[in-house]
Amino acid sequence: MIDDACIRIFDSQGQDYKQAFQIFLDHTNQKRNARTWLERVVKELPNRRAFIDAGAGNGEMAKTFAGSFTQTIAIEPNTYLLNQLRQALPAVEAIDHPIMEA
Repeated sequence: MIDDACIRIFDSQGQDYKQAFQIFLDHTNQKRNARTWLERVVKELPNRRAFIDAGAGNGEMAKTFAGSFTQTIAIEPNTYLLNQLRQALPAVEAIDHPIMEA
């Protein structure tokens, strides 16, 4: 049985979500590991027409690779993160829908 008092539900547009997500990012090497792996993969691509970043967040990963591709598309349904992405990368095509709708 699950105790409902122990479950926190975060509104993805709310301040609590932003804080919890930032804590997660501050304490994980997931993005660094993904970036290292992707850099190796990108170097070996025969051509680089489009980079699609699904779940682009604030655009940190898209920013890393945007210069290596002819076109960069960032998919991010969270309005707060999408606004950060658009400010950081105004030339990137930013899509504000969940990936299955994009």
